[in-house]
Amino acid sequence: MKILYALWCAFALCGCSTECLRILQSASYKPKRGYFKVLVSWYFAILCVLQLFSWFCWAYFPNEIVLCCVYTLVALILCVLPRKSPLKYTKRICRILFAQLCLLFAMCFFALYWWVVLLPFVSLLAFFICLPVDLAINRKYLRNAQRKLQASGVEVIAITGSYGKTSLKSMLSVLLDGAISPEGSCNTPLGIAKFVNSAQLLECKYLILEFGARQRGDIAHLCKLFCPKYGIITGVCAQHLSTFKTFQNVVATKRELAENLPRNGFCVLCDENVRSFEQAGDCAKILKPQVEIENLNITLKGLKFTAIYNGRFEVQLPLISPYSAQNFAICATVCNLLGQSFEKTLRNVGKIRQVPHRMEIFFNGKFFIIDDSYNASIRGVESCCDVLRHFDGKKVAISQGIVEGGKMQRELNEQCGKLLGKVCNVVIVLGKNSAELEKGAKSSLDCTVLYAKNLQSAVQLAQNYLSQNDFLLFQNDLPDVVNV
Repeated sequence: MKILYALWCAFALCGCSTECLRILQSASYKPKRGYFKVLVSWYFAILCVLQLFSWFCWAYFPNEIVLCCVYTLVALILCVLPRKSPLKYTKRICRILFAQLCLLFAMCFFALYWWVVLLPFVSLLAFFICLPVDLAINRKYLRNAQRKLQASGVEVIAITGSYGKTSLKSMLSVLLDGAISPEGSCNTPLGIAKFVNSAQLLECKYLILEFGARQRGDIAHLCKLFCPKYGIITGVCAQHLSTFKTFQNVVATKRELAENLPRNGFCVLCDENVRSFEQAGDCAKILKPQVEIENLNITLKGLKFTAIYNGRFEVQLPLISPYSAQNFAICATVCNLLGQSFEKTLRNVGKIRQVPHRMEIFFNGKFFIIDDSYNASIRGVESCCDVLRHFDGKKVAISQGIVEGGKMQRELNEQCGKLLGKVCNVVIVLGKNSAELEKGAKSSLDCTVLYAKNLQSAVQLAQNYLSQNDFLLFQNDLPDVVNV
């Protein structure tokens, strides 16, 4: 019976630890990039309460069945809670889970099953136990992707920057014939390798990749792995400073793309703040789009504007952000440089769709919802607020602010609150940046600021203020997804 209880308890505690593995996975399996934030999270608070309960049970009701039942219940609740970035049960995660199960079984067998608060450290130990095997598998996985990419003859277009990467990648993959790209924010070495290994590269001519970074050297490493010939740098702003540490490191990292492109390639520099990269590397630099944009009109159905290139052409996109018009100009320029006619590019416009969670607008039958919950930069907040100014009706925003601002966290979130307060009637704040968001939003006397303990309660609060044809904005790196 002792073995059965130990095994049951170990399985239950494995279920309780899935949040640790989710955070480790979101940190790209690099603990120093944010894993230890789990120790100051709501999840760890739950573990502490569970720890006290287990001690109480062991002191007054020393019965393994009671603890096992409680652990199982908590595990089920944690596993079904919705997450914006849920745990993906990859082969690597399954290996870590198995190692963790063995560790927990040993602990439970020797009557250490009440030490629930140690779960984050047990998960980390299991990760390090599996690390040599994982590194060997990863190297093989990456080599296979490199060989396949090289054998295919596909030309790689890399996109990096502090903002707008996914939106630009999605648009270019539609406008450029023969191009494919991964869906969503697939921007890490292993994520890209997984896509390459599963893609039908022989059926395409261009592979458009998004290069993400958390520290200096990340972009250079991705360039070495996947050898892009062409590049686009969207722009640079204060983002991910919790890992980059300084804004200068952000700039230097984005510059790595221009420095690593070949002489016969080119790099499009999309913004004034990256024009200083003109002398970086040997590739040609494109400082200005060949396509000009005029008469930009923002509507609830999307953008309407005039594109000027060897004539004037009326273009309509199902996207509401002004930068989408600029993205079109950049994408059309890349298509031109790669030999595709502008007329063909215009014909492909009809295939463009909204990008999920990035200024995605829809109507729920009562009010409009703008989902910008995957935005994580102050430039994204500026663009979002610029859009809201064009629409009539009451505007309610839900935000937890910039979550990876490093030493600039307070300053960035106060600025975020100030931007939202200028255009919104109500700003509902949640999370650890609430005080800074409130301070910024209250600089506008016409804005009401409310607190919410989580996203669900924030949505309930918001609905009290919304009438027909009003606007609800989900802004800035929100942790969960809620149906409204």
